[in-house]
Amino acid sequence: MSSMVDQPRFFSRFLAAVLVTGALVAGALTITGAQSGANAPADHWRQAVDDWEAGDYHLALPHLLAIMRSPAAQEYLERVALLTGEYYPSMTVADDGRVPTLSPDGRLALYETGSPASPVTRIVRLGTATAETVVELQGAGATINAAGTHVAWIRPPHTPAWDAAQQTLAAPGPNSPERQAASLQAAWLTATEGDLVVRDLGSGAERVLATAGLAKTTPLFAGNQTVLFIGSDVSDLTRSDVYVARDGGTPERLTTEEGFKSIGAVDANGTALLYTAGRGAPFRQPPSAAAAAAAPGGGRAA
Repeated sequence: MSSMVDQPRFFSRFLAAVLVTGALVAGALTITGAQSGANAPADHWRQAVDDWEAGDYHLALPHLLAIMRSPAAQEYLERVALLTGEYYPSMTVADDGRVPTLSPDGRLALYETGSPASPVTRIVRLGTATAETVVELQGAGATINAAGTHVAWIRPPHTPAWDAAQQTLAAPGPNSPERQAASLQAAWLTATEGDLVVRDLGSGAERVLATAGLAKTTPLFAGNQTVLFIGSDVSDLTRSDVYVARDGGTPERLTTEEGFKSIGAVDANGTALLYTAGRGAPFRQPPSAAAAAAAPGGGRAA
């Protein structure tokens, strides 16, 4: 079995770990050398495992270092790496990321950053020494298709009303009724006036899918091109359903039961859908929007 560990890189990192312990490890080395003499690698390994499992890492490190400096280093490389946590290389993707997810093929990672009231979704490519940024999107709840070629998300509307809500949320202060109202307003405007967008990650081309008259959330790919989402008719928020979006056409409702739906899973080919019908309403209409809709001639299509 080929090792997943690059020996020179691992050895340099292992030495760095030893040096971090400073004089404590140096003292332990002196004591160990005086007591153990020319111990065989197997003896060092048994003692290192005992010390490591007991939490005495400063006592285990000299034994591991002795093994890695011995002719048996290659033989013990994988075991030492597994014990110390160096077997699987790690990298920092972001210092301020939230809601991390992986694309189905594992080549891309998504996370949200910035203000929670006006988040940015960043998509990065993995598999290199550093996480390479592919694109930054305004909005949250993005999803990538099975092939890793397209991303779908709901882009906020950036209307005067949405911008005003963002200004209230951006101002420092306690969670006042004004801030709660602004948060509700921003979420409602995003759901009803935001665009359901699909972006080609290779070319950067974007297309907006029709969702007129629907509040929408939670887009999800079924296969590589078809996009599902949870939607509610803005004139009837007593239920929500799973819809399939159509290019240039009216979304098709896939569910017929009463209640509020949520998507559980879609198979890789987009031919089977698992969903639940629960009690949690996905959309809340702000009082101001409800009053406008109730007025003669009020309301607007999303």
